[in-house]
Amino acid sequence: MRIARIVPMILTLLVWAATARGEVQPQRFVVPLSRPGQPVKLEVSLISGGISVVPRSGNDVIVEAVPEDDDADHDRDSDGDSGRDRESRRTAGMHRLPNRSLGLVVEEDANHVTVGNAGIPHEVTLRIQVPRNTSVTLSTVNGGDISVEGLEGTIELNNTNGGITAKDVAGSVVAHTTNGDVKVSISRLDSSAALSFATFNGDVDVTLPSSARGNLHMRSDRGEIYTDFDVQLLAQGPKVEQHKNGSRYHLEVEQDVAGKLNGGGPDIQLRTFNGDIYLHKR
Repeated sequence: MRIARIVPMILTLLVWAATARGEVQPQRFVVPLSRPGQPVKLEVSLISGGISVVPRSGNDVIVEAVPEDDDADHDRDSDGDSGRDRESRRTAGMHRLPNRSLGLVVEEDANHVTVGNAGIPHEVTLRIQVPRNTSVTLSTVNGGDISVEGLEGTIELNNTNGGITAKDVAGSVVAHTTNGDVKVSISRLDSSAALSFATFNGDVDVTLPSSARGNLHMRSDRGEIYTDFDVQLLAQGPKVEQHKNGSRYHLEVEQDVAGKLNGGGPDIQLRTFNGDIYLHKR
């Protein structure tokens, strides 16, 4: 809990100093791990911003935060806004100092590192370096993509308005977004874990080891499905859901492409509504 107290103070001082100079520059700080050499768990949750996580050698976590420069947006938003016009009259002859407070809180407890927004969130890009044996749970809503590279562990990635990329990862992966592509390359699978890749608007592009085993469930409502695996397709009827509410009756029919990969195994889901699906053999 000592880290939880120290890191926000360091962040505040660094951002204040950079803001006073009128600069936008990365703020870098180190989070020591209380159990060096053991697996790490990283959780990051942002409202606005992007997240990138890569491996490093060493027994600590390095977080680099880049605040978004909002000068252009502020000037653009002022056109045609009566509220902004009143503000302009009040501040005539003055100039605005950019507010680039990160509003981040970082905590470490028994190799569990959490990074999140505190108070009113500002848009920020996080570049984080962790030991290779790190499981991650990353989420953001607006303003950026999520990318992970070279990690080994349990990987959960959730975005709303942005893409997801996971490159050369090992273990299990869940990657979901609403608006953006999902591109994942897995070098080694957890043979007992299910995999799930989904987006609403975008492509799903997944590369698996040639020996990967699993039960495939694939669906694209407005796109195509491509693979270079030898998939044993399964004949199955559509999934039918029926609901009755008073005098109103609702029937919905869903049809997935189902098949076995190398004889079958854990479930592997690939889904998009408006996009294509690509399943590659590594």
